[in-house]
Amino acid sequence: MTSGVHVLSETGRDDVLRAACERGETLEILVGRDGRVIKHSSRFLGTVTRDDGLHLLIEMPTPQGKSVDYRQDEELEILFHLGGERYAFSSHMEGQRIQESGAGEDVTALLLCYPRELENRQRRAHYRVPLSMAKPVSVAFLEDPGPDASSETASIYSGFISNISAGGLAIACRQSLPATIGEGTHLVLSFQLPGEAEHLDLKGVIRHIRGAHAGQAPILGIEYLRDEHDIRGPRKMSLIQQFVVRCQRKILQQLRMLQPAYRS
Repeated sequence: MTSGVHVLSETGRDDVLRAACERGETLEILVGRDGRVIKHSSRFLGTVTRDDGLHLLIEMPTPQGKSVDYRQDEELEILFHLGGERYAFSSHMEGQRIQESGAGEDVTALLLCYPRELENRQRRAHYRVPLSMAKPVSVAFLEDPGPDASSETASIYSGFISNISAGGLAIACRQSLPATIGEGTHLVLSFQLPGEAEHLDLKGVIRHIRGAHAGQAPILGIEYLRDEHDIRGPRKMSLIQQFVVRCQRKILQQLRMLQPAYRS
């Protein structure tokens, strides 16, 4: 699967933004100041229509307990994930208002100009397949203690694999994680793929985290890491690749059955 960027149609744009607002998806705000890019975390709250048109509502970022002072003439780059896809749009702040959040509490919301374009930025180099939550694939993980440390006292966390590829996987965690686990944290993973007798123990690094606001259990985007000390590492990667290919063929067969005119 190749990487790329394409602009969604107006209908596609509206459908994606509507779903992101309904689910309260997390997002990242990038703004350029003094020759550097600053990133803040936020989430979608909804939309509102004013005399000057439709606006998006997002929660006011409060890093270290302080509200961010965005200027109305600043261009803001908004990045978010939805359904395993990565999206982005440019906007600017139109104002602020008090808005009730999904938890029933009042929060300060930013009114963003509704974007003219929404880009799908698919950057993965590997085809990924979703795994059914009806038959969840459990995964256990812990912080990698390193070659000279003991893992006997390390906390073990658990979750489900929501999608997997030859380059990484996504874990829907069962519980919230401590502040020590974040982007860049190295993990040891343990899981067993459907239909496979062999249990896989791998190392990975967290590349992104979604949904970790308001104490909710997060979704971790993991990239596999090569372990020079694991002589069975290549075989494990081969088993994952074979599993992904089988799932991909099954998905394509289902698409052909649903859409006779489908062409791969």
